[in-house]
Parts: sequence; C-alpha cells; structure tokens
Amino acid sequence: MIVLNRSITLVGSLSREVYSIRIRCDGILSSILNTKDEDLIDRLKNELKILENRRKEVFSIATSMRKFHYLDNLSIELLIEIASRPLNYYPNAV
Repeated sequence: MIVLNRSITLVGSLSREVYSIRIRCDGILSSILNTKDEDLIDRLKNELKILENRRKEVFSIATSMRKFHYLDNLSIELLIEIASRPLNYYPNAV
C-alpha cells in the first residue's frame, strides 16, 4: 500500500507541475507581447525553452511509470495526456 500512495503522490505532483508550467508559459507570452525590451524578450524566450524541456521530462517520466507498471494506471494515463500536449505558443513566432 505504501507504493500505491507514493505513486499517487508522485503522479499528483507531476500533474500540478505541468499545470504550473502552462500557467507560467501564459504569463511569459503576455510579457513578451507587452514589452519592447529586447534583452527581456530574449530572457523570456529562454525561459520558454526551459519550460518546454521540463514538460518533455515530465512526459518521459510518465511514460516510464507506465512502462514499469505502477499501480495507478488511470492517473498515469492522465499525466501522460496532459504532459504530451505542447505548450500554447509557437517557438518560431516568438
């Protein structure tokens, strides 16, 4: 039973992290649209890249969890679904 609780806690934490990444991405995009400071825009674009890489890491962790048959498959499938969705921006447009 301890393994199940740890699995659920990990999946929940990763799901919240993906949600936080998406919220931060929206804030960054808003900042990019509202500034003319090129240095700030470059820093914000770099942060978007970091967030995208972390989203990909979470997706990789989730697929590994599915591969190793953790007990809570439904939560893992949900995490895979939300982590597989790209962030709401077009890298070449910003």
